[in-house]
Amino acid sequence: MNTRYRLDEKVAVVTGCASGVGESVAKLFSELGAKVLAVDVNGDGLATAMDRIDNVACLSIDVTANGAEEEIVNAALEHFDQIDIVINNAGRVIYAEIDELTDEIWDMHLNVNVTAAMRICRSAASELRKRPFGRIVNIGSAVTMRSSPGLAAYTASKNALEGLTRVLSQELLPDITVNCIHPGNILSGMTIPLMEKDPSLKERYENFSPMGRQALPEDISHAALFLCLEASSYINGIGLNVDGGYVASG
Repeated sequence: MNTRYRLDEKVAVVTGCASGVGESVAKLFSELGAKVLAVDVNGDGLATAMDRIDNVACLSIDVTANGAEEEIVNAALEHFDQIDIVINNAGRVIYAEIDELTDEIWDMHLNVNVTAAMRICRSAASELRKRPFGRIVNIGSAVTMRSSPGLAAYTASKNALEGLTRVLSQELLPDITVNCIHPGNILSGMTIPLMEKDPSLKERYENFSPMGRQALPEDISHAALFLCLEASSYINGIGLNVDGGYVASG
């Protein structure tokens, strides 16, 4: 395979790897030659997800904890001596309409979905600049363009993440590109429990997309891969919809 479509000799930091998109990203990147620091607050789930994957080191940590970003960067350097790629995938969502939207729910969304990502970018930037190229990919959401009741906090946090992406895409040039992926509804560890609790959600989630199915984690990880390749070096500051046409159909 053309080396422009591989990740040999690259080191990727990926958050939220115990399931879903993060797990898929870590596996795909490893298969294509990268070394991966896989991060998640769920240590047992992380160990299970990353079992038997080559060139992966695991770090169980809450990305919102004070100093977590420094521990993440230091762990990547300790294991692999460099950082080339950062995938900010860790995220949370709780449905709460305005009458039930507490300060705690609001703050949780901002802390996990955008503040932690900002801190990791800030801490990793100096290491990314040392490499021939650096890549940051933030995992946003299609709710930035088309949202639903009960998602005020989640939508606000993902819009903030997109705004962060746009600014950093200018501040970190020419050494680092920064892009954002906007998934639609994903069949993942975040949505499966909701569907098990309320079976009617399965039909709703599948009907979100004109394609008649939810996204699979692999749909998102392949998009992340594309944005991290040398072949994508002129793509910077974009929000890439990976939503099966959900936003367009609105």
